[in-house]
Amino acid sequence: IQIALLSEDLRGRVYDQINGQLLHQSKVLTENFSKKILHYISAKIEEKTYVPGECVFDVSDLDFSVYFISKGDIELYFPKGQNPAIKLGKGANFGEVAFFTGMARNKRAMSVGFSSLLNLKRDNFTEILKDFPVDRESFCSIKDKISIYQNHSSLDLKCIVCRSPAHIVEMCPKIRYVPDKALIIK
Repeated sequence: IQIALLSEDLRGRVYDQINGQLLHQSKVLTENFSKKILHYISAKIEEKTYVPGECVFDVSDLDFSVYFISKGDIELYFPKGQNPAIKLGKGANFGEVAFFTGMARNKRAMSVGFSSLLNLKRDNFTEILKDFPVDRESFCSIKDKISIYQNHSSLDLKCIVCRSPAHIVEMCPKIRYVPDKALIIK
């Protein structure tokens, strides 16, 4: 069956069924956005298959999509790293920081084996947000928390070094020097 031939309502239900399951596993989406907008974005999700060793995105790419792993495994690497920083499997999502902020990515994503990913492009999401002012406010709030305050708590991310939800690995005090300003001032 060609989905395009279905009525808009039925097509929406098919997209909800196919893509909605992975969307509903994403805490950042289900806890911050309405069910109605999740219904609309499920139709905007694209599926792509990657072969072993294929690059999903690199640090220089201007791709601000968030990705959901439908099948397979993805490894994230630091720009000059040879060893993976983290390995993600089915049901995981990645790329949230670039998706919400529109800032350049700081990791490279590679497919380990054959992988099937669903991706939601930032432009498609922000276009839909125009019709949902409350959801748009949530989006902007998350963006500002990350961009201004370096607060990633809305994304349900944990530091891969110390497992703290208070920061991401780039800000980890265990591997990055963070001076004690109060002590320096004294």
